[in-house]
Amino acid sequence: MCSSCRQFAASQHPSFFLFDGEMDAIKIEKAREVLKHLSLSHWKGPRIFLFNEAHVMTAQASNALLKAIEEPPPETYFFLITSQLNAILPTIRSRCQMVRFGPLSEQEIHHITGASGWVLKSAAGSVERATQLKDPDLAKLRQLAVEALGEILKERSHVDWMEKYSEVIKERASLTFLLETWQQVLRDLSLEGKSGKIHEDLSQQVQSWLEQPFEVKDQVFQLLSKLKTDLDSNVDRQLLMESGFLKIKNSIQSQGDFLNVSLD
Repeated sequence: MCSSCRQFAASQHPSFFLFDGEMDAIKIEKAREVLKHLSLSHWKGPRIFLFNEAHVMTAQASNALLKAIEEPPPETYFFLITSQLNAILPTIRSRCQMVRFGPLSEQEIHHITGASGWVLKSAAGSVERATQLKDPDLAKLRQLAVEALGEILKERSHVDWMEKYSEVIKERASLTFLLETWQQVLRDLSLEGKSGKIHEDLSQQVQSWLEQPFEVKDQVFQLLSKLKTDLDSNVDRQLLMESGFLKIKNSIQSQGDFLNVSLD
């Protein structure tokens, strides 16, 4: 391995600067650090500044870097990586050349991350998501989510259900994952006999959902989408899921007459 390769591997290359938005917001202090380095007149050779998850860059930092991005010094390159393009200031976007990356194939994801099974399918072509889903705690949460969905069909009061799964509901990230898993499971159930199922290995736990009419599954899926949207609005998670549980129960008991049940 050459010396430059070793420096890159150790994150010590003098010409490469990484600002990782996954770790923390990219604030004005980071922008000043970049500008200070750009002011070094004795610097020779190319410089690369890479901003990962650039959408978490604050407006102050973005405005501070605007001129440098528009007119960088010779052999200076800025790379802004984002999964939320619209969250980046229009003034920054307009000064960048856009390169879009599509999702990777399952084979590529497996080769890069070693992911397999439901993790590989749920990653949807994203290396980042595949890496996150490999967390053993998420595997346990997935099992719990499927159990929770199966229990909704049982004669269980919403008070008992909420108490049993209270720890999941407390955390926004775990509740988001639970709702996503429910959506995926309901999607799996609509793919009877077809490929592309994500949670097929746990299907026995939700077999009773197969007895529900398509209209009920579809209407519950719509409700789950609304619950996810509401969750992003900083609502009370306890009240949100209590209301959601009752509406799902109402949909099931009405056997498809869900159009009379308000999603609000």
